[in-house]
Amino acid sequence: MMMNKYQEALKNVKEVAKWQQNTYVCYGYIRDQDILALEELVEKATPKKPLGLSLTHDGRVGNCPFCKKLVRERSKNICECGQKLDWSDEE
Repeated sequence: MMMNKYQEALKNVKEVAKWQQNTYVCYGYIRDQDILALEELVEKATPKKPLGLSLTHDGRVGNCPFCKKLVRERSKNICECGQKLDWSDEE
């Protein structure tokens, strides 16, 4: 799978920081909270399938895998929380 620009940026930042005892030891100006924010951004920018998909008279619905809010296929390719959604039938 090809990395998106956020995944590539996170990979580059992690290469500069060193992982020690469940936290990043920062060299230069990289802060632990920056890495955590990038990780969240990468997670949200990576499309994920809605949970508990079901078919209604109005189309498919499911729950956002990040915030668990109900989303409708025909109106949402991204949840209000920022999570990109993958409505494809492919696994």
